[in-house]
Amino acid sequence: MVNPSKFLPDGRPHHPVNEQRTRDTADAPFEILTLPGADAFETLRALRARRRDIVPVVFGDRDELAATLECIAAADLDYAECRRRGLATQVAEWVLRREHEAPECFEISHRDGDVPHVPEPLSLACEPRSRIPKPEVVIGLVPIGVPWEVLARVWPGGCDETPTPEVHVAFAKHWYERYGAVATAVTVDALEFSVACPPTTLEAALELAHEQLAYCPDVVHEWAGNEENLAVALLNARSWYFWWY
Repeated sequence: MVNPSKFLPDGRPHHPVNEQRTRDTADAPFEILTLPGADAFETLRALRARRRDIVPVVFGDRDELAATLECIAAADLDYAECRRRGLATQVAEWVLRREHEAPECFEISHRDGDVPHVPEPLSLACEPRSRIPKPEVVIGLVPIGVPWEVLARVWPGGCDETPTPEVHVAFAKHWYERYGAVATAVTVDALEFSVACPPTTLEAALELAHEQLAYCPDVVHEWAGNEENLAVALLNARSWYFWWY
């Protein structure tokens, strides 16, 4: 179940920037920056505006980065092959197959309840219980030119319920092309997107909500309560949050 305390409060504290360029002890295959969690959002936005040769991604703290890299190494799947498999995976077909193979994911036990509060961007830069920005987070400068391809290099994969790497790639490409969604934070069991062009009609939001239910059932079962609530929450929402615990 998602804990509301994971979400960054509106009035988060700000600290002086103390950015340090370094290499991570986990031997990250890309350059990283370490900085206070309170500065992650503005730093990420500035990097995206001025750098076209990389995609900046928040990986949580150093331990979370190490866990993600270990997960990726265990998959034994390189970027080119992951990208190839992702391009061969059609989202609509995958969702239909998911409906057939895992119908329990689409069975909604409760259809009432309020529309949930949409999390603030970069909740993974905060402590999960206190909502306070982490003292230090890591931003990876992933060397890729096309934003959706970042999930062919780094992806969540911490449990059996997590989609396979190529499915992450397929959804990233689909949502980037349709909504301008770009992965902004990745840990071993969670993923955040920033969204440039979110759905503005209920019809479009309902279609997206069904895709997100297939991709991450807990966004409905443990958060929104039903697809209709999720659709309303997705209207004009500039950030999406997924988790697989």
